[in-house]
Amino acid sequence: MSPTLHQQVAMTALNKMMRSSFFSICAINDAGLALGVEPRQHPSYDLLAPLHCVDWRAMPDQVRKAIPGLIMDCLSIEACQFEPKGETVADARMLVLQQAVDPPKPFIKRIFARLAA
Repeated sequence: MSPTLHQQVAMTALNKMMRSSFFSICAINDAGLALGVEPRQHPSYDLLAPLHCVDWRAMPDQVRKAIPGLIMDCLSIEACQFEPKGETVADARMLVLQQAVDPPKPFIKRIFARLAA
């Protein structure tokens, strides 16, 4: 079964946050709005809210690894795809871990990398 428009919008917001250099609780709020759920009502939200604007690299490994599961809890969904291509939450975890190790390249290098591909 393919994702609904609401689910695709939520995944897009979450993907953007996961690819950025920091965690944003706003993405969780926005995804909840798109899905018609209130993430603030879930106890996991209280663990995520203090991480707002914290750089992924500044988080302990245990915290980074827990974030995808906490997000799923807040959005009251059984399974969440953070990537529309079909990757699972485990892949999203790997993306966060990789991003923490490999900081984003400067904009101009990203552009040239895409042109070379």
